Amino acid sequence: MSSTVTKRVLREPDRTHAVLFVGHEGSGVLRQAREVAKGWLCTGAEPPCDACPSCRSFDAGTCVDFQAIEPTGASRNILLKVIVPVENEEPPATIPLSLFFRTSPLMAKRKVVLIQNADRLNERASSALLKMLEEPPSFGKFILTTGSVSRMPSTILSRCTSIVCSMPSTEELSEEFGELSGAESLFGEGAPERLRLVRENSALFEDMSLAFSQFNSEPIGAALRIAEQLRSLGEALGEKLGSGNRQGNAEVLRALGRWWITNGVPHPEALACIAESHRAILGNGGAPAIFDALVTRLMLCREPMEAARP
Repeated sequence: MSSTVTKRVLREPDRTHAVLFVGHEGSGVLRQAREVAKGWLCTGAEPPCDACPSCRSFDAGTCVDFQAIEPTGASRNILLKVIVPVENEEPPATIPLSLFFRTSPLMAKRKVVLIQNADRLNERASSALLKMLEEPPSFGKFILTTGSVSRMPSTILSRCTSIVCSMPSTEELSEEFGELSGAESLFGEGAPERLRLVRENSALFEDMSLAFSQFNSEPIGAALRIAEQLRSLGEALGEKLGSGNRQGNAEVLRALGRWWITNGVPHPEALACIAESHRAILGNGGAPAIFDALVTRLMLCREPMEAARP
């Protein structure tokens, strides 16, 4: 589902040094961003060729001329030390960009950095990145993604070629994925990347749907048991994705929000409780306490509604 602009950027790489992909996280933003990264790194005649050493190392996740950056920590921000070295601070997991771009490519045609969720750059990191965008190395390319373009500084926006990734139509999804299962329709959010995630972990998402259904059938005394089930599913998903318990638990809560909109007992506080718990999990809150409290509150949300029924 590559856009016309994406194809032009690959076909005419010397016309731009920075690209910003804008769109919902499931709209194919990251896939198109990685397609451009691979194409810019490629040494073949028609990039990406999928055959040159650069393409093969990119697919294997070992390309030394490519670096991916994303928000980390409880704040989910991208800090200054990721862009330039900062004295007396713990080094980042990746090489600071100023050092990464100090040397020319080792095996690829260019050096490429991909900054995911670039709207999470804090003020100091944003200012440092702007200086690089204003005077980029001749062999350097920048790719940014965001789902919230309104949070991007105008100075950075003005130095990037923006590519909007729209959500595919029902016909396009059907063409790519065929018939969707109940879990895929519910949790896939009509977005290619989310659908792939659900399809690749279909058993876990089916188990989630069964666990969520207990909110409509089990007594409030089952709250702690259900909370334990949801935590176990989160840990299993985090292990499967290689992203850890926190991200796995966050995915369970995201799926619970989708399920509740369609199947949960209507209550003005329910979705707010789920969203609050999702933020707490991503903020490094303790999963047992968060899930126990959330499930209990959701079970209590049923009581006034049930009492009011004839």
